[in-house]
Amino acid sequence: MKRSSTLKKVTVTAIALTLTAMVLEIIFVRALKLEYASPVFMPVRLITLISANLLGGCIFTKVINSAFLAKRSEHMLESYKKLRFPVLCGGAVLIFIDCIKDAFLHPETTTVSSALIFTYLLLAGICSLLTPKDDPSCDRVGYIGGAVVCFVLSVFAILVFTLSVIGDITYLFNR
Repeated sequence: MKRSSTLKKVTVTAIALTLTAMVLEIIFVRALKLEYASPVFMPVRLITLISANLLGGCIFTKVINSAFLAKRSEHMLESYKKLRFPVLCGGAVLIFIDCIKDAFLHPETTTVSSALIFTYLLLAGICSLLTPKDDPSCDRVGYIGGAVVCFVLSVFAILVFTLSVIGDITYLFNR
C-alpha cells in the first residue's frame, strides 16, 4: 500500500477543517441565529482562518516543489530542508498569531495571512539561490534576480503584517 505524502495529509486536514467550520457556521448562524461577529463565534472563525491558511500553504508548497525541487540533486534537497524547517516554524507562529488576531478583531474577513505570503516568498528566494549551485547550466542571473525579487517582496509582506499587527494592537487598546 502506497503511503500518502505529508502534503496530501495536510491538504485533507485543511479541507476537513473547512468543512467542519462550514457545518458549525450553519449550526450557529442559521439554526441558533447568532451573529457572525459575536464573540461566541470566534472559535469557528479561527478554524476557518487556519484552514484557509493551511490550504494556501499547501498550494504554495506544491508550486515550490514542482517549480524548484523537481529533479534536483539530493544535496540541494538536503540544503533546502535544513533552511525550510526554521522558516516554516517561524512562519507558522506568525500565521497563527494573525489568525487569532483576525478571528477576534476582524470577523468579516477570511483571508490568507501576509505572514503566509512572507514565508513562501522567503522559501522561493532560498530555492532561487540554491538552484544555480545545483545546476550550473541554468541561467544564474535569472535565478539570482528572482531571489532578489522574492526577498524584496517578502520584506514588503512582513512589513504589511507588522503594520497590521501594530494597527490592531493600537485599535484594541484605544477601544
